[in-house]
Amino acid sequence: MTRRLPGLVCLAALVATPLAGQSAGDLVRRGLAAYRGLELDRAATLLQRGLDAAAADALADSARATSYLYLGATQVLRGRPEAAAAAFREALAFDPRCRPDTLVFPPEVTGAFQVVRRTTAYVRIVAPSDTTVAVGGRYVVQLYASMPHEATVELTDPESGRSRSLYAGSVADSLELVWDGRDTKGAAPRTGLLLLLVTSRPAAGSERVTRLPLTVKQVLVDTLALPQRPADLPAGEEPPGGGSRRVRALAAGILGGLAVVLLPAAVASDGQGGSARFVVGGTLGLAGLVGFVAPRPAATGPAAANRRAIEAWRRAADSLHKENQRRREEVYLRIVSGPQVGLASGRQ
Repeated sequence: MTRRLPGLVCLAALVATPLAGQSAGDLVRRGLAAYRGLELDRAATLLQRGLDAAAADALADSARATSYLYLGATQVLRGRPEAAAAAFREALAFDPRCRPDTLVFPPEVTGAFQVVRRTTAYVRIVAPSDTTVAVGGRYVVQLYASMPHEATVELTDPESGRSRSLYAGSVADSLELVWDGRDTKGAAPRTGLLLLLVTSRPAAGSERVTRLPLTVKQVLVDTLALPQRPADLPAGEEPPGGGSRRVRALAAGILGGLAVVLLPAAVASDGQGGSARFVVGGTLGLAGLVGFVAPRPAATGPAAANRRAIEAWRRAADSLHKENQRRREEVYLRIVSGPQVGLASGRQ
């Protein structure tokens, strides 16, 4: 039951396609009904007409793959192996993981499909349709292969012709591919068109190039506004009266010391102005100097609150300056992927 699920889901998508404006879906549904009724010629005609109109009606890739699978089965049963092989190759191009269910299709159909798959190395690229990543980040795409084979992946700038190799090696069922958003010089690519090219190189059969266009645009991040400086005391201003008290302490010490030195009779017990007066004078002068340079006691009141607000503003401004510098250096890319195209390279 599990093996039949992918085919049944694709078939249900076809059957559920609305009639209004969906002529391709209507034709495919009628073709499937003819196949089930073994009206093979009619089934082949209706399925081909539906697939021819699929592009205009935007039929999903999975539905196209299923339609080509049934068309190939119809051609096998009609005895047209070349037409069947061409239909099977188209089915693999739209969905490399497409497989005929052995519970739905007869052995001659599944056998013919396997012969084609062994010589058909197709890759389908699944990428975000519209996303934004940072340069140096991770732009992730998935590669799905119809069969294990060797492949190379390059990102090419068609304007300059320069290419950057992203991968070279084997691809089994699937492969996750990561691009860091940098060009061949390690910088952010220019705004414009880039091509993601996957070249499949099977051991037998032709090379095939799957091309996915990427429209890239550089996006700069807005910087943050700096906070407004508080309207308060200028940086370094003394609280009210603080500077004058310090000056008065220094002056009192110096004047007291000079008085002791110049008026020995007032302080010397022998009346002759002994050496003790110099000791006392020096002590008074030193006390005044200490009072001037000593750390101020912790300020309180509005002046202290103002200084704390200024310091907080400075810390916030420094932090925002650093963040804005980081934002100026960081570049983002908006990447929009277009429809992929598979091209045969011509090597046999």
